[in-house]
Amino acid sequence: MLLETMKKVLAAVGVYLCIFGLLKAAIHTNYAIQEKDGRRMAVAMSAMALLFFLLFLLVPVVGG
Repeated sequence: MLLETMKKVLAAVGVYLCIFGLLKAAIHTNYAIQEKDGRRMAVAMSAMALLFFLLFLLVPVVGG
């Protein structure tokens, strides 16, 4: 029971960190678009894609 609770707490923290990371990556993407920096934009958008994928892996753990 304690193990399941800890698993859900860690997953919830992971979801929070993913959302925070997505927000930060979106800010960096916006800055890269304004500065026309292609390399920074590619890195920021790749980070957003990975965090979005990770978010969808963690959400069922929290809900289930």
